[in-house]
Amino acid sequence: MKKYLLLAILAFILAAGASMFTARAAGGTDYELHGWAWSSNIGWISFNCADEGNCVTGDFKVKYNDSTHLLTGYAWSSSIGAIKFGGLGFAPTGGLSDATMDMTTGGVTGWARACEGTVPGDCSSNVKRADGWDGWIELSGANHPSPQVTGFGGVTIDPFTGHFKGYAWGSDVLGWINFDPGLGFSGPNTGVTCSSNCGGGGGTLPVDCSITSANPNTLGQITSITVNVTSGGTSPYNYQINWGDGNSTNSSNVLTSYSTSHTYASAGPYTINTNVTDSAAKTGSYTCGTQVVNNASSGIDLHIGATVAQANSLQLEVTKGDVFALKWLPIPAGYDCTTVVTKGGNPYLHWVWKPTPGDPGNISNLDTATVPTGQYVFNYSCQNINPPNDIISTPSSVLLRVTSVSEGER
Repeated sequence: MKKYLLLAILAFILAAGASMFTARAAGGTDYELHGWAWSSNIGWISFNCADEGNCVTGDFKVKYNDSTHLLTGYAWSSSIGAIKFGGLGFAPTGGLSDATMDMTTGGVTGWARACEGTVPGDCSSNVKRADGWDGWIELSGANHPSPQVTGFGGVTIDPFTGHFKGYAWGSDVLGWINFDPGLGFSGPNTGVTCSSNCGGGGGTLPVDCSITSANPNTLGQITSITVNVTSGGTSPYNYQINWGDGNSTNSSNVLTSYSTSHTYASAGPYTINTNVTDSAAKTGSYTCGTQVVNNASSGIDLHIGATVAQANSLQLEVTKGDVFALKWLPIPAGYDCTTVVTKGGNPYLHWVWKPTPGDPGNISNLDTATVPTGQYVFNYSCQNINPPNDIISTPSSVLLRVTSVSEGER
């Protein structure tokens, strides 16, 4: 009985809002979304009544317009009813709540809303329920699980295939909503897709890249990387690798995966970037990461670890919110030391400390609770402050990787 009542309400909402959606869709082409997303709290969410085989009792669907780049319409859950996209006013974080898609980068941003979380339950007002649930669903955010193919956290779309991936967040009521549940779930198992790829396929190439050799390494060691065109594009491809030290590697007529290597002439952190062009002149780029190159004997031996006792490594990976420690050799009197932290090659000032002669040679409980996820390079060198100002150490560097909290936390 509840299902039919909810469907009746949905039919009323759609009839009342038809003029609004027609206006929004003026210009451009509409593409319908199809398939199902999955929430472990409420089950399957359908994005098109045609997939249910019945658009008579509930004519719901979500559409994308390639002119406005907006998602509008309704999805449907048999547990909570209509979920609305578009026309929702201001989001909980401020600003407009419009759900939008970028068919160049694949980013899906903005909000949807379960109408059951509003008063009177039909998304006609912005008032939340008396029990506190407001029905908001955040499509992307820094803490959202994602395949990270495009660099966006949360829901993404592959412009070449029209397939959605990643997770939206619907508070504790709806939980994580998986747009690509895949096999292993009982039910339709299709995930969410967009008809005709939502008009995509003409954007940039989706490219990823990774450093496959030791990082950090030392002078004389080879730095190796692998670059992949993850989908779409027309082979063969031209690859350009910029190693960050003024040198580059270029290769033509290559298939979807390319591996190459480089040896650095001096110590330091180097940000490696790649650019790829296919035979149809589509292009893609990606930052492979930061390669740290240390001298074979740094003289000051900066190390990193979870605690001072464990600070015996040149790299450390922590979960956001964890603490870590740094350790270095004692500094002789008459010498001045410099420390610089960088992220993506730019100075990052969250952690500021200055080693001095006579200090204990370590610092602990450095926090990561308020810093963005990513890679941080800690650089350290010392110099004689008396003539002839000779540098007693070559720079020593360590690498810190801060990863996001585990799925289910927020």
